[in-house]
Amino acid sequence: QTFFNPLAKLTTITMSEKSQSGDDTSTTEMVGNETRQAKLPKLDAAETGSLKSEKKAKGKSSVAKANEEVDASTTKSRIIAAAVCLVVCAVAAIVGGVLGTRSSRNSSGNINAAAVPDPGGEVPTSSPVMLRAMPSRAPTSMDESDRDAIVAPSISGSDTLTPSSNASPDDPSNAPFSLAPSIKSLEDSSEPTSSTTDGQILTIEAPVSDTPTKQTTTLAPTSAAPSSAGPVSARLQAAIGKLSDLSGEDVFNDTSSPQFLAAMWISHEDTLQLGVDDPRFEQRYIMALFYYAMDGNNWNQKQGWLTGESECYWFGIDGNARGCGDDGVGGCIARGDFVGDYDKICRLDMGRLNNLYGNLPSELGSLTEMRYFEIQDDYILGTLPQSLGNWKQLHTFLIGGNYISGGFPSTFEGNEMLGTIFIDRNRFNSTFPNVFSTLKNLEWLDAEQNGFKGSLPASITRLKRLRILNLNNNSLTGYLPDKWDENNLIEDFEVANNDLTGPLPPTLANAKFLKDVRLSRNQLTGDLPTSYYNFENLEELYLDENMLTGEFPQTPEPFYDGLQELSIHSNDFEGPFPFENFENTLRVKVLELQRNNLEGVVPKDICDRKDPSRAYTRLVSLAVDCDEGKIDCDCCTCYLNGTRANRRRLRGRGEDITN
Repeated sequence: QTFFNPLAKLTTITMSEKSQSGDDTSTTEMVGNETRQAKLPKLDAAETGSLKSEKKAKGKSSVAKANEEVDASTTKSRIIAAAVCLVVCAVAAIVGGVLGTRSSRNSSGNINAAAVPDPGGEVPTSSPVMLRAMPSRAPTSMDESDRDAIVAPSISGSDTLTPSSNASPDDPSNAPFSLAPSIKSLEDSSEPTSSTTDGQILTIEAPVSDTPTKQTTTLAPTSAAPSSAGPVSARLQAAIGKLSDLSGEDVFNDTSSPQFLAAMWISHEDTLQLGVDDPRFEQRYIMALFYYAMDGNNWNQKQGWLTGESECYWFGIDGNARGCGDDGVGGCIARGDFVGDYDKICRLDMGRLNNLYGNLPSELGSLTEMRYFEIQDDYILGTLPQSLGNWKQLHTFLIGGNYISGGFPSTFEGNEMLGTIFIDRNRFNSTFPNVFSTLKNLEWLDAEQNGFKGSLPASITRLKRLRILNLNNNSLTGYLPDKWDENNLIEDFEVANNDLTGPLPPTLANAKFLKDVRLSRNQLTGDLPTSYYNFENLEELYLDENMLTGEFPQTPEPFYDGLQELSIHSNDFEGPFPFENFENTLRVKVLELQRNNLEGVVPKDICDRKDPSRAYTRLVSLAVDCDEGKIDCDCCTCYLNGTRANRRRLRGRGEDITN
């Protein structure tokens, strides 16, 4: 009782003394502040005075001794109690840390209390890190009284420190650290557990793994840090509740997920402080999510991202040159007059080589006004989300030069706006998607250098607006489609370096606008269809490295007039080659005829065309078989027995000389 009430008074002291005579006794009792003296045998005045003086001295000595004993007892009790408290607090901290670590792995999905680094880096575990407890930014439109109500997150065992690189006080996307309370702490606590004030140094010990190693982080508070976490926690909780329908609930249980980081940003760091019921809230969250999912901190260009400016003016979204037309607002479709409308994003053009890295989030599919999308020569991983099929207004989709695998989303089926698709130089490895045949307004499909398998469907010929089809360097098999007609606008048909078999499709000649045909390095067989003689606009014909046979027509056919490049090497063509049909044209630049069984003589007029001074009309490549009984040429690149000899055969001299 004395320890817990150190100001308690001594209430009772009893003293008994015997006189020197041993017979007469005087007893004095002190109760509280009163003194009662029992009646004693009467003594003379001198004895009485001496006895009183002696008793008084002894009484004072006894009281002092009693007080010393009480003080010693009090001090000892205090020391013991303080030690017990320290032990209890230490045990509680250790148990709380262990339970916090385990809670991140239990079936309920609670957030780990450990400090979780963002993708930009890791928090070191070997030494303390001095951090600032950053207050949340208040909305710019608030008055001073409202700003006072905005408070910082509480610092407790369930809070999370999330570091980010490139810290800048003026850029909310680069805040050095943000306090990320776990979802469980937001649900269970409405009162602050602790706060930061001037002059305080708070230490948080949060386990980062199941190992005994702990991370110690020291927080140096700012000069005027708010002292309650209620409003901020409630705002984040409301944001997650709103966004769970879009992103799902589970992703927010991982404090390092792009979804959680985006929710934290729009709740705590976005200076616009949009309400969860604001029509733009979800759109702005999706763009913040895209930033975190694609490693935005390391982009080469990211002007405006995660600032207080409208997302319509962030780099890659801003601009009306592509996608939105002249009536847009930045990169958005201008809102209408009806209530609840807002400026909707309609383009995302991150260009080429901008160092984007990661998986495209499925939430992008909710941007239903998307019309132009470009991320090329970067590091997009994984598969394309099926949700992108919600982009019913999309007309240009350029994602060439990435690391995308799987197939093309079937949800694009029937899209009537999609006109240009670049998915070249990726890792698509499905069967050739039938969805392409349903895009009736498709004009340009570039899917070269992937791993598409299966046959090229005949339904591809139904795409009457298709002008360029590039499927080079895949693993396609089967026959080429043979249902082309005069309504096909195809100009460029390229399926080189596949495993295609069968004959050349005769109906391909019905496509009267065809200029470029590349069928090299397949297993095609048969003769050159006579219908091909009628190509009027054909400029480039590559049939090399197949198993084609037959002769070329000797008569001056229309397709000879326009040819600029003819490569038929490494086949089984035979008979005389009609060089005279190329003698009067100045357009031909490439004639590669080697490794066949062709015969003839190359005219001098054609050899003269190899003069470098001719520039545009120069014959760049002329290669033939120079074996005896084949083609005689003074200016050609010669092949002897199928091997490039690097020699020229001089006509009339019967000998070879080095080029």
